[in-house]
Formats: sequence, C-alpha cells, structure tokens
Amino acid sequence: MVRGMNRLTTYLRRVMLHRRALAALSAMASVLALCAVLQGAGGSTCRVLVVTTRLEAGVTPTTSQVETRAVPSDLAPDGALTDIDWLADHVTAAAIPSGAILTEDDFIGQSQTSPGAVVIPLSVSPQILAAIQPGSRISVFFTDLSTGQATVARGIRVVTTPTNTGSGPFSTGGSTQSILVEVPEATAGQINAAASVGSVSVAIE
Repeated sequence: MVRGMNRLTTYLRRVMLHRRALAALSAMASVLALCAVLQGAGGSTCRVLVVTTRLEAGVTPTTSQVETRAVPSDLAPDGALTDIDWLADHVTAAAIPSGAILTEDDFIGQSQTSPGAVVIPLSVSPQILAAIQPGSRISVFFTDLSTGQATVARGIRVVTTPTNTGSGPFSTGGSTQSILVEVPEATAGQINAAASVGSVSVAIE
C-alpha cells in the first residue's frame, strides 16, 4: 500500500513539473513573439498619432484625445500623422475609434471649404441619407435659440456621408446618422446649438 502511494506521489510530482515547464515555455514564446512584433523588420519603429478617446465626426482633436506612440514601421499605415500641430485646422471626416492610428485620409482641412464657411456634423434620418451624396445641396431648418425664430439655411453642401468615408463607423446611435456639411460661419454656431436640443430638420433641394 505504501509503495503504491509513493508511486502515485512520484507521478503527481512529475505531472506538476511537466506543466510548469510547459507554462514557462509558453511564457517565453509569448515574450519572443511580442519582441518580434515590436522590433518589426529590421527593428525600425516610428512615432505616430494614436486616438486615446473616441472621436466623433466633424471635430478637431485635442491633446487630451490623441497621443504620440512608437509603433513598428511596418504597421504604420500610409499617410500616418506624426505632428499634432497639423490637426489644428482639420476636422475628422468620420467617427474614429479609440486606439486607431490617425492618417491624413481621416480628416478634412478647413482650407478645403469655401471662403467664410466651416464644416460641421449634422444628424439626418436614414431616408435623407439614402437620397444624398457628397456634393448634394440641402436646406437646414433650425430654431435660433437666442430669438426663438424658425430659420432656414439653404444651399448647404454635403461634404461627406457615411458611405463616402472608410475611416470608421459614422453612426451616432438610434435612427439617425451623421454627415458633414459646409455651412456659413455666421450660422454654424446657431445650427450647432439648435442641433444640441433636437431643433434641426433637413430637406433635399
């Protein structure tokens, strides 16, 4: 009986040692794989701008929403951004998730807009979205919160739609989606204020 117990104890010890050895080898393999990824081909890396907080469409990222990180050069996409100052006069063309590497294609420059105009996001219904495309003209009806008067901005140019951009999802939740439109700078603040309380509607021209 004692001999049988000794054999069992010896067997269990061998099993535990075997498992520990396998765990050690697995951990070593993980470390080596991580080092290989970080080094990349030739060990070269580059510093790029990475999103730390989800960005909505039509915003200019701040230093609290992006940071510079070193990544293997082979993993950096074409047009990856490296200079945070470049963002100053650009707005996002679509919503961008946290962790994404920013590229030039993710943005629209304010220099691309007409004189006296700015680009802002605007939520529209699926019916409107299906009937418009970049370059379409729409009328934006909104309530001027400072006067309480109903106002209309006509000839508003659609800059981007969700199907026009590959930078990420454009959905704002619910039954609406966001597009980017070019509006007169004088009325941009009024439209944004009205949109924040749901006092905006859109018609196709």
